[in-house]
Amino acid sequence: MNTIKHILARYSHFVWSVLEPLGSWGILAVAFIDSAAFGIPLDPVVVGYVYAHPVNIWLYVFMAAVGSALGSLVPYGIGRAGGELLLLKHVDRRRFERLRDRFENQEFFAMMVPAMLPPPTPFKLFLLAAGVFEMRPGLFMLAIFVGRVVRFLILGFLV
Repeated sequence: MNTIKHILARYSHFVWSVLEPLGSWGILAVAFIDSAAFGIPLDPVVVGYVYAHPVNIWLYVFMAAVGSALGSLVPYGIGRAGGELLLLKHVDRRRFERLRDRFENQEFFAMMVPAMLPPPTPFKLFLLAAGVFEMRPGLFMLAIFVGRVVRFLILGFLV
Protein backbone atom coordinates (compact mmCIF):
# COMPACT_ATOMS: atom_id res chain seq x y z
CA MET A 1 0.00 0.00 0.00
CA ASN A 2 2.85 2.38 0.79
CA THR A 3 4.34 1.65 -2.62
CA ILE A 4 1.11 2.71 -4.35
CA LYS A 5 0.95 5.90 -2.28
CA HIS A 6 4.57 6.63 -3.14
CA ILE A 7 3.95 6.11 -6.87
CA LEU A 8 0.86 8.33 -6.81
CA ALA A 9 2.70 11.03 -4.87
CA ARG A 10 5.56 11.01 -7.38
CA TYR A 11 3.12 11.07 -10.31
CA SER A 12 1.13 13.99 -8.92
CA HIS A 13 4.35 15.87 -8.12
CA PHE A 14 5.54 15.32 -11.71
CA VAL A 15 2.21 16.45 -13.21
CA TRP A 16 2.09 19.55 -11.02
CA SER A 17 5.71 20.43 -11.87
CA VAL A 18 4.81 20.31 -15.58
CA LEU A 19 1.51 22.20 -15.30
CA GLU A 20 2.32 24.85 -12.69
CA PRO A 21 4.66 26.92 -14.90
CA LEU A 22 1.99 26.96 -17.63
CA GLY A 23 -0.50 28.65 -15.33
CA SER A 24 -4.06 28.81 -16.61
CA TRP A 25 -2.87 27.72 -20.07
CA GLY A 26 -2.07 24.35 -18.50
CA ILE A 27 -5.72 23.93 -17.56
CA LEU A 28 -6.79 24.88 -21.08
CA ALA A 29 -4.38 22.33 -22.58
CA VAL A 30 -5.47 19.50 -20.27
CA ALA A 31 -9.15 20.34 -20.86
CA PHE A 32 -8.64 20.32 -24.63
CA ILE A 33 -6.84 16.96 -24.60
CA ASP A 34 -9.39 15.50 -22.18
CA SER A 35 -12.33 16.43 -24.41
CA ALA A 36 -10.64 15.77 -27.75
CA ALA A 37 -9.19 12.33 -27.24
CA PHE A 38 -7.66 10.97 -24.08
CA GLY A 39 -9.47 10.78 -20.77
CA ILE A 40 -7.23 12.88 -18.56
CA PRO A 41 -8.67 13.55 -15.10
CA LEU A 42 -9.38 17.27 -15.43
CA ASP A 43 -11.14 17.66 -12.08
CA PRO A 44 -7.98 17.15 -9.98
CA VAL A 45 -6.13 19.65 -12.17
CA VAL A 46 -8.80 22.31 -11.63
CA VAL A 47 -8.88 21.49 -7.91
CA GLY A 48 -5.09 21.80 -7.67
CA TYR A 49 -5.02 25.18 -9.35
CA VAL A 50 -7.96 26.57 -7.35
CA TYR A 51 -6.47 25.26 -4.11
CA ALA A 52 -3.10 26.86 -4.88
CA HIS A 53 -4.56 30.21 -6.05
CA PRO A 54 -8.21 30.59 -4.95
CA VAL A 55 -8.39 34.22 -6.09
CA ASN A 56 -8.06 33.03 -9.70
CA ILE A 57 -11.04 30.67 -9.58
CA TRP A 58 -12.91 32.52 -12.35
CA LEU A 59 -9.89 32.40 -14.68
CA TYR A 60 -9.36 28.69 -14.07
CA VAL A 61 -13.04 27.88 -14.59
CA PHE A 62 -13.09 29.94 -17.78
CA MET A 63 -9.95 28.29 -19.19
CA ALA A 64 -11.19 24.78 -18.33
CA ALA A 65 -14.56 25.49 -19.98
CA VAL A 66 -12.98 27.00 -23.11
CA GLY A 67 -10.50 24.13 -23.46
CA SER A 68 -13.25 21.59 -22.99
CA ALA A 69 -15.51 23.28 -25.55
CA LEU A 70 -12.72 23.51 -28.13
CA GLY A 71 -11.60 19.92 -27.57
CA SER A 72 -15.19 18.73 -27.90
CA LEU A 73 -15.11 19.74 -31.55
CA VAL A 74 -12.99 16.65 -32.33
CA PRO A 75 -15.56 13.98 -31.35
CA TYR A 76 -18.31 16.27 -32.70
CA GLY A 77 -16.52 16.36 -36.07
CA ILE A 78 -16.12 12.58 -36.06
CA GLY A 79 -19.83 12.22 -35.43
CA ARG A 80 -20.65 14.74 -38.15
CA ALA A 81 -18.41 12.92 -40.64
CA GLY A 82 -20.24 9.63 -40.24
CA GLY A 83 -20.11 8.50 -36.65
CA GLU A 84 -23.58 6.95 -36.68
CA LEU A 85 -22.14 3.44 -36.98
CA LEU A 86 -19.64 4.17 -34.22
CA LEU A 87 -22.41 5.46 -31.98
CA LEU A 88 -24.58 2.42 -32.70
CA LYS A 89 -21.73 0.16 -31.52
CA HIS A 90 -22.06 1.70 -28.05
CA VAL A 91 -25.79 2.40 -27.89
CA ASP A 92 -28.69 0.12 -28.81
CA ARG A 93 -31.21 1.24 -31.44
CA ARG A 94 -33.94 2.16 -28.92
CA ARG A 95 -31.61 4.40 -26.93
CA PHE A 96 -30.27 5.85 -30.17
CA GLU A 97 -33.79 6.93 -31.17
CA ARG A 98 -34.40 8.43 -27.71
CA LEU A 99 -31.18 10.43 -28.07
CA ARG A 100 -32.26 11.59 -31.52
CA ASP A 101 -35.61 12.77 -30.14
CA ARG A 102 -33.91 14.60 -27.29
CA PHE A 103 -31.53 16.35 -29.68
CA GLU A 104 -34.35 17.32 -32.02
CA ASN A 105 -36.52 18.75 -29.24
CA GLN A 106 -33.98 20.16 -26.76
CA GLU A 107 -30.60 20.50 -28.43
CA PHE A 108 -29.10 22.92 -25.95
CA PHE A 109 -30.11 21.04 -22.81
CA ALA A 110 -29.26 17.68 -24.41
CA MET A 111 -25.63 18.85 -24.40
CA MET A 112 -25.50 21.21 -21.44
CA VAL A 113 -26.75 18.70 -18.85
CA PRO A 114 -24.18 15.97 -19.70
CA ALA A 115 -21.47 18.67 -19.75
CA MET A 116 -22.29 19.46 -16.11
CA LEU A 117 -22.26 15.86 -14.92
CA PRO A 118 -19.13 14.34 -13.36
CA PRO A 119 -17.56 11.05 -14.42
CA PRO A 120 -18.56 8.29 -15.10
CA THR A 121 -21.03 10.05 -17.42
CA PRO A 122 -20.25 8.82 -20.97
CA PHE A 123 -19.68 12.41 -22.11
CA LYS A 124 -17.82 11.54 -25.32
CA LEU A 125 -20.85 9.57 -26.53
CA PHE A 126 -22.95 12.72 -26.17
CA LEU A 127 -20.33 14.70 -28.10
CA LEU A 128 -20.36 12.10 -30.85
CA ALA A 129 -24.17 12.09 -30.86
CA ALA A 130 -24.28 15.87 -31.27
CA GLY A 131 -22.29 15.48 -34.49
CA VAL A 132 -24.35 12.53 -35.70
CA PHE A 133 -27.59 14.45 -35.14
CA GLU A 134 -26.09 17.54 -36.80
CA MET A 135 -26.42 19.96 -33.92
CA ARG A 136 -25.47 23.49 -34.98
CA PRO A 137 -21.78 24.08 -34.08
CA GLY A 138 -22.32 27.45 -32.36
CA LEU A 139 -25.10 26.12 -30.17
CA PHE A 140 -23.02 23.01 -29.47
CA MET A 141 -20.04 25.08 -28.29
CA LEU A 142 -22.25 27.34 -26.16
CA ALA A 143 -23.96 24.37 -24.48
CA ILE A 144 -20.62 22.72 -23.67
CA PHE A 145 -19.16 25.99 -22.38
CA VAL A 146 -22.15 26.81 -20.14
CA GLY A 147 -22.36 23.26 -18.78
CA ARG A 148 -18.65 23.15 -18.02
CA VAL A 149 -18.68 26.58 -16.36
CA VAL A 150 -21.42 25.38 -14.01
CA ARG A 151 -19.57 22.14 -13.28
CA PHE A 152 -16.18 23.71 -12.63
CA LEU A 153 -17.63 26.56 -10.57
CA ILE A 154 -19.32 24.06 -8.28
CA LEU A 155 -16.09 22.08 -8.08
CA GLY A 156 -14.04 25.22 -7.42
CA PHE A 157 -16.35 26.48 -4.69
CA LEU A 158 -16.21 23.08 -3.00
CA VAL A 159 -12.43 23.43 -2.77
